[in-house]
Amino acid sequence: MVSDKKVKELENSTVELSLTVGADAVKSSYDQVLKKYMKSAHIKGFRKGKVPAKVLETKYGEALKDESMMNIMDEALKTAIDEIDEKHRPLPYSSPTLLNEENTSLDLDSDFTFSVTYEVYPSVSISKFSDYTVEVPEVTVTEDDIVPELTALQDQNALVAEADTPVQEQSIVTVTFWEVDEEENEVPDTRRDEFTFTLGAGYNRYQIDEDIIGMSKGEIKVIEKTYPEDFHASDLAGKSVRLHVEIDAVKKRDIPELDDEFAQDISESYNTLDDLKNDIRSRLENDVKTRMKDLKLGRIIKHIIEDHPFTLPSSMVDAQVEQSWQNYIRQYQIPEEQMIKILEAQGLTKERFTENWRASAESTLKHSIILQEFIKSQDIEVTDEQLNEAFSKEMEDAPEDLSTEVKDYYREMLKDRLKQQQAAELLIEKNTFTSGASMGLRDFLEGNAEAEGSAEAEEEENQ
Repeated sequence: MVSDKKVKELENSTVELSLTVGADAVKSSYDQVLKKYMKSAHIKGFRKGKVPAKVLETKYGEALKDESMMNIMDEALKTAIDEIDEKHRPLPYSSPTLLNEENTSLDLDSDFTFSVTYEVYPSVSISKFSDYTVEVPEVTVTEDDIVPELTALQDQNALVAEADTPVQEQSIVTVTFWEVDEEENEVPDTRRDEFTFTLGAGYNRYQIDEDIIGMSKGEIKVIEKTYPEDFHASDLAGKSVRLHVEIDAVKKRDIPELDDEFAQDISESYNTLDDLKNDIRSRLENDVKTRMKDLKLGRIIKHIIEDHPFTLPSSMVDAQVEQSWQNYIRQYQIPEEQMIKILEAQGLTKERFTENWRASAESTLKHSIILQEFIKSQDIEVTDEQLNEAFSKEMEDAPEDLSTEVKDYYREMLKDRLKQQQAAELLIEKNTFTSGASMGLRDFLEGNAEAEGSAEAEEEENQ
């Protein structure tokens, strides 16, 4: 069908594909469209299937040509894209755009030539993957880092008991409340019976934490509050209310002592409090090791990108942002339509809301592309033994009724992940790392090392 094709590489990972379809194929495609309508067309004065070709062409000639032209372009594109080099094939999410559409028409007695543009996978040429010197922060797990972990364990294992004291900070209170008008009458639909919350947590609609401090079980109080215009509950924002509050119960959390008995209660594997502390230290050190590996890899790839800049196709970034959006709405378990309505209530559109995600999307994509280029340059492969072992571990908690197709798909994904893991380790081995300034554990684990790096880069740029 395609008698000639030409591929022209444009800027920003865009390709122009020009195709020529021979006159014979053009006439054949048109005849197929014509025969289809001759069989199905309803025209006054003719029975269905008996409409002469000339009548159809007189009445619908241009429409028949347009449909034929669309069929020709679709078929020609499918054929040509299967035949051209893989690097010139369109991205799955990049739709070809017809060039010079307004002047594109079909002549039934001539060859038909048309051109489209579309985005392709970025062409990246990396000349250097190694011999970079990268600075990373010095991070050490200290006794002070273990304390919050112990405190969290104490809180998790605390017992709730009745308190013989009035309400105070951190008390667990059960209250019954409702709004009242100036005559002390209950405002309909505002009552909440036996509502329990922890003081200071802010988990109550009317934010009455400070207002009930000092009250005792059985005590009743009318609280008057005026809420700011930007209060989180829109129906209370800028409004004054009178709230009838009764304390039903006051409880406290009995925090266990940090001693050997506490450690033994946490796990039978601990004999002493020091055993527990050592285990926490070991876990935190492993967290640092894992996080440091990610940081090293990220900073190496950042250097590689700086030395080998390339532009991502907009459709690729759009697809990555869309994936992040889908993950976002899945996280909140809200239908997309409902999430969009929530944004609209805040004066936002989906596009405006996700605009700030584009920089992160570009960074993620470039990171992945560099890693894939390194995998190809090093011929990194995963053996069947490695894959089978990893797959068996992954499938230990998987449902037993998984189909073969799902298992095969997951197996391929796992294979790619194992390649990336090998590539990351090898890339780190091929470069040098120096220790920079000391950094606190929490800041490091929360990703503030990247923020620090970005600030330094910005400062250098400004200088």
